[in-house]
Amino acid sequence: MADLGVRFVVGGDADIVRLMGDLDIAAVPDMRAVLHAIEPHVHVVVDLGAATLVSAAAIATLVREVERRTFAGGSLVVRNASPLCRRCLGVTGTTWLLGDDVPSRRWPTDTTPSRH
Repeated sequence: MADLGVRFVVGGDADIVRLMGDLDIAAVPDMRAVLHAIEPHVHVVVDLGAATLVSAAAIATLVREVERRTFAGGSLVVRNASPLCRRCLGVTGTTWLLGDDVPSRRWPTDTTPSRH
């Protein structure tokens, strides 16, 4: 089992899940279990302020969770990502997970990569 730290703040407009430590492939099953424990129609903020690493497997888990929640009427947005975590999101083309980068928390309708 991964050394994944988790804290919950329930209530208000959204439930907050603070993930701590390395979000590597070993942490994915625990991440999934934590996120699936919250009803899918609930709005969730994932706080990455204490995450030291976010792997492609962890990002894929967040993307799938956004899709699951969107179809149920909920949402998921990432907050407080460190510069390293933001860079990982940028490399994978998933900065839209950051609430400040996208006006909507909904699943993106156009996933075509942009060419500059």
